[in-house]
Amino acid sequence: MQEAFCALGLLCQIKTKPTNSSFDILKGMDTALPVRWVKSVGGDFLDLLRVNLEAPYFAAPVLGVYVIWYTGAKKAPVVKVGQGNIKDQIIANRTNIQVTQYSASGQMKISWVIVNRQNFDGVEAFLYDYYKPLVGERNRAVKSIPVTPLLSL
Repeated sequence: MQEAFCALGLLCQIKTKPTNSSFDILKGMDTALPVRWVKSVGGDFLDLLRVNLEAPYFAAPVLGVYVIWYTGAKKAPVVKVGQGNIKDQIIANRTNIQVTQYSASGQMKISWVIVNRQNFDGVEAFLYDYYKPLVGERNRAVKSIPVTPLLSL
């Protein structure tokens, strides 16, 4: 079940509610931090290479932890997990050949969660461990902070 709300008519944030399978991955961990994954108003995940960065949503800095993946495979492989100013990260990843090389395999998608800055490292670590992205490394010194992952990947 999902609860949606829209910001400035541009993006909707979808709050995922854990299912039995998502609880399985969280067993033995602290309670998952509730998060809202960003989607378009139409309910689709955003296209990394085409999202409009001049939209009002990005007028003020949007800070969070993001996941980039590509579609087309039976199980959508996660390409990268990261954190920071989302607009800046989208710009950087659009020109990062290590990321964009996967656009030949399918459409590049992105979603992010807005969490307290103090939780960025831990949420990123959890998502890195969960998805095992194709690009990037995890700082092993950082303790994971569990969140409800994107269940559709």
